Amino acid sequence: MKLFQYKKTLASLFVAASLFSSCEKVVTPEPLGDKGQSIIKFVSYGGTGTNFSNSGLAFSPSSVSEILDLNLDYSSVSAFDKDVTVTVGVDLNLVTTYNATQTDPLKKYLPLPANAYTFPDKQVLIRKGEALSDVFTIEFNPSNIDGSKNFMLPVTIKNIVGAPAGVVKASGTGTAYFHFIGNPLAGTYNCVGTRYNGPAGDQGWAPQTGWVYPQALVIPGTFAPAAIPTSKFISPVTPTITSVYIANLGAGTDRDYYFDIDPSVTTVTDIKVSLTPSFDAGVSNVRWFQKTYDPANKRIILLWTYNNLTGGAGSDRIIYEVFTKP
Repeated sequence: MKLFQYKKTLASLFVAASLFSSCEKVVTPEPLGDKGQSIIKFVSYGGTGTNFSNSGLAFSPSSVSEILDLNLDYSSVSAFDKDVTVTVGVDLNLVTTYNATQTDPLKKYLPLPANAYTFPDKQVLIRKGEALSDVFTIEFNPSNIDGSKNFMLPVTIKNIVGAPAGVVKASGTGTAYFHFIGNPLAGTYNCVGTRYNGPAGDQGWAPQTGWVYPQALVIPGTFAPAAIPTSKFISPVTPTITSVYIANLGAGTDRDYYFDIDPSVTTVTDIKVSLTPSFDAGVSNVRWFQKTYDPANKRIILLWTYNNLTGGAGSDRIIYEVFTKP
């Protein structure tokens, strides 16, 4: 059976602090997995199955307003012969329902606080002859979201008016579970350290024998110091991975660290640090001298060097950063 349906393809989300954007719809006949019912659903966000990852959101933590555009989708053998009105709204009780399906505490969510979004119940129109509804929006205020915690905002179809008998809210994809993944290590950190810009070629620098934090580093005079910010926000990516931009290279420049730290550790431990793939691909001679996490002091210490071109053809850099959570 060929079904009358549009699918809207959406750009995927990136974790270390990216914004959500939509792209154009395409017409795609698609088999219906709901026993031939005529259903109304969220285009790409609905349900807890394959679309659940699409409803994971990540915004700049300093932003006070982010707008997310949404559509509903009607799936049936033919279009409506008149306009149909669908009421959509938030149902925070569905957070409890969702959590009951999860045994891992890291995969459970808190209801998103009221001051972190604006979304009163809305009436959304699916026009005569159309499958895709008019666009409607949710406004988020990321500055009011605690990045150390998991939050969820379930948005669901509450009512359908004007549709023929038998048209129903999709049992799974009639709800979109918008969620923010938290990490206990996320948050604002005090930051000290320096980025040193060296001469061309591989200088082979290494810290003096016996160096340990907070001992001063001996840096050759050929390396010029560059100040780094005194405060940075380390963003959650997953329950164990966070990200933050390198030294003074700036947020949003695709030059980020990814810290893989088990939040439950209780002793000083070496951590796994990876770099944004595009940044890593453009540098060379990366050498790590220290990358540790001290849970008692909530402190991350990094000391490393790299050459800013492939093949050692650029200039060496020394990066020394200490992040401490107040």
